[in-house]
Amino acid sequence: MKFKMILMLVILLVFSCSDAEDSFSGITVTKVGDGGDDTYTIISIDSDDWEIEYSPKRDSIYPDMTRIGPAYPNPTTDILYFPVDWDVHDRLFIYIKDISGKTVAEIYDDSLQPGRYTSWISWNVLDNDGKTLPSGIYRCFYEWDRVERDTLRFATGYGDIQID
Repeated sequence: MKFKMILMLVILLVFSCSDAEDSFSGITVTKVGDGGDDTYTIISIDSDDWEIEYSPKRDSIYPDMTRIGPAYPNPTTDILYFPVDWDVHDRLFIYIKDISGKTVAEIYDDSLQPGRYTSWISWNVLDNDGKTLPSGIYRCFYEWDRVERDTLRFATGYGDIQID
């Protein structure tokens, strides 16, 4: 009896634990703003989307001015924009994975000059073979590395996207 209770507890713990990268919890809902494709409005926020994590952690007294997302309009049917505030000249990689974890589209993989980009990086919701992706939730990943005060930092983040 004791063994069965311990086994049930272990099984319950295993199934209740989830990795944020593997669980699709929702989307940050956005729409194109009244100013056209260069503006957007956030309707509701998914709290685990569009956050940047650094490894090793940043301890700088200087604020990080880099921001990515949220993508808009979300949900979408045909085109999605990725707003980026970029503070230094670095290489940025943005790609999309489906719910199974398969990379279905590579959006951007190039150097980016410092600046604010609201509709410059976009995606037409096609996979890498040019085929329209089916409706569903996808995860947009972004990553880069940079040297800050003689320390190489790797930055990652993600945001969930819904294709209708």
